[in-house]
Amino acid sequence: MSEKTITVLGELAASDSLKRELCGMDVMASKMIRCISLYIKSLDEKLAGRLLSCTKESLQVAILDCARIGLYPSSRGNVYLIPYGNKCKVMIGYLGMEELALRNPAIMKVQARLVYAGDEFRVTYGSDDKIIHVPDLTSGEKTIIYAYAFLKFKNNTEMSEIMSIEELEKARQTSKSPDSPAWKNWRGEMYKKVVMKRLKKHIPYDDNLSEALTLDNGQFNEVVETATVNSEEELLKLCDKEE
Repeated sequence: MSEKTITVLGELAASDSLKRELCGMDVMASKMIRCISLYIKSLDEKLAGRLLSCTKESLQVAILDCARIGLYPSSRGNVYLIPYGNKCKVMIGYLGMEELALRNPAIMKVQARLVYAGDEFRVTYGSDDKIIHVPDLTSGEKTIIYAYAFLKFKNNTEMSEIMSIEELEKARQTSKSPDSPAWKNWRGEMYKKVVMKRLKKHIPYDDNLSEALTLDNGQFNEVVETATVNSEEELLKLCDKEE
């Protein structure tokens, strides 16, 4: 671990105000700092250095935001801490949304998928709603035509939301930053998040999920808040474009 990492994490660990606030949310400060230490260790030197150069105040706010929504930063991609100028911001990943939904005791499964031209896709409504999706596994670039998300409850009932590409594009065009790097580079994952949010009305109220959606819906610049990344290289690209 670098000297700078030890210094920054040591200052955070020694912050009485941070420990008090985390304690008030039933989160152990030592566990949070340890998770952040492992998260930073998983980053390359460039990205780690930029994160550690963020203001201590913004790092504390980001830590508290993570605690508030019940997610710990990790290389898994459920929630990211990213440098935005000299400020640290929280970016909730698609997997983080899925994790929070699955914590609800009533929910057994939640998932979002994309439908491409060439896939077999049939929907039936009635007393037994069904979605039949058989993907076309042939190689080549394909056009997205639908996105859907579904919930399966432990009582075996299911709820789903389906959006056409026209509806998905309308959601993009009416967002704060329709041409942001997030939409340009990871449009498919953004579509998944859009349709996933449509499921909110079917999910029994949960404090953490509600708080996460609030963060994702407007407390931060949309370029940061809604991006979903698949690798550290993509995360660096996003940070570079936003400075």
